[in-house]
Amino acid sequence: MLNVKFASGGYAPVLAWGGTGIVVVAFAIVLTWLSRQFGYDADVFDMPVVTLVILLCVAGAAFCAAVPALVAKSSQLPPSKIRIVVAIVLIFGLAARLTLLASEPALEDDYQRYLWDGALTAHGISPYGVVPADVLAGRASASITQLSRSAGPVLERINHPDVSTIYPPVAQAAFALAHVIRPFSLNAWRALLIVCDIATFFLLLAGLDRLSRSRLWVALYWWNPVVLKELFNSSHLEPLIFPCLLGALLLSHSRRPAWAVSALGVATGVKLWPVLLLPLIIRPLLAQPRQLVLSLTIFGALLVLAIAPMVAGGLDDHAGLVAYTSSWRVNAPVFGLLDTAVQSAAQFLDFTNEVVVARLSRLLAAGCVLTIALMLSWRAAGSFDDLVRRALSAVLALIVFAPAVYPWYTLWLVPLVVLRPEPGLIAVTATIPLFYLYFHFAARESLDVFRNVIVWLIWLPPLAIAFLSARWPRLAAGSAQQAEV
Repeated sequence: MLNVKFASGGYAPVLAWGGTGIVVVAFAIVLTWLSRQFGYDADVFDMPVVTLVILLCVAGAAFCAAVPALVAKSSQLPPSKIRIVVAIVLIFGLAARLTLLASEPALEDDYQRYLWDGALTAHGISPYGVVPADVLAGRASASITQLSRSAGPVLERINHPDVSTIYPPVAQAAFALAHVIRPFSLNAWRALLIVCDIATFFLLLAGLDRLSRSRLWVALYWWNPVVLKELFNSSHLEPLIFPCLLGALLLSHSRRPAWAVSALGVATGVKLWPVLLLPLIIRPLLAQPRQLVLSLTIFGALLVLAIAPMVAGGLDDHAGLVAYTSSWRVNAPVFGLLDTAVQSAAQFLDFTNEVVVARLSRLLAAGCVLTIALMLSWRAAGSFDDLVRRALSAVLALIVFAPAVYPWYTLWLVPLVVLRPEPGLIAVTATIPLFYLYFHFAARESLDVFRNVIVWLIWLPPLAIAFLSARWPRLAAGSAQQAEV
């Protein structure tokens, strides 16, 4: 009887979406309650890390099964009921985000850097020349020292205090805006993220409409438990990127290249990685020299504005950008294999300069990503779906070859997966929370277990699902083919 109501477009699917929305809010409530045990006064050894991982993995697995099934069951709903369900998705997802305003960031403190950078920028001080450790040691100017006195515990809780900030100017402007709203307030920052996230929601609807796919796929982003954890509990800055990234793709397909590269340039001003999509955006312009020159000029100017302040702050060993690109490494199995191969070759050749060998591994990884991005841009995209597919492949290559892959990095894929649902990439939601076992094993001095076992448990299941869904499409219950309306 339930199947009949689903098929006939009754209210059963609407109620199913409503019930799932209640579960999403319940997840946010449980996460908020559990997060109270991850305060700064607690020792990592005593934190319920395993419980958090179980909660996130179970929620992720249920999410990966439920959303594609609900979309498929709702495929015959009339437009009026589709609008009701979209409203349900928006309201319950927003309720979950608002619930997490009361949460304590669990196993995360990057936001402390955001709050401090925002204070500096709002007071007209470049954060690129300020090393928090110097401020704490009394080696800063009088104005910075005075500002630090009003920061409370923020400054002393910044991770990697021996390096300056890594975040480009557009991110700094957002940090400063949050500071103006309310100084050193995590919830002021989170409120800004929610505004950006709402923009992402509606841009995803516009993208789905352009692809003639069900609007209900937006739940892959809006109800995603990893999105909720990383963006509104941990409070990472990724929501600043997504509207610009989606806007760039939509504008590019609408043949508005100047606006498209402008949006991409703003995204690059939040984090530098969106520059990888520039070849895709400008490829159709090779036959239009004037538009190509104009677009490259606009993007080049925006890129200079993004990089110049960072360079002006210095590129020594205390620069955040230098430290990140030269030494950060975690949860990167493909890069680990590449690095092992480079080290083996160096030993075979009796080359003993470890610094050069380490840099060579990173250069080779970057070369692989750049090569893939250029290959994806060899021909102009034939449709918006093709453009999204290529953008998704480029971002996936970046994550696969990156020396460091944190859970929030995988969220770079999620808006694109909404537009082009791929079972293997959806499955990352269920496995990436295993990353947090790093803290469990680090506290017990057993990181080899994480490096040799957990890392592969994170990545092998999604790869297996991707392989199976490609070889046997009938098994791909959440594939894009079910998204057509």
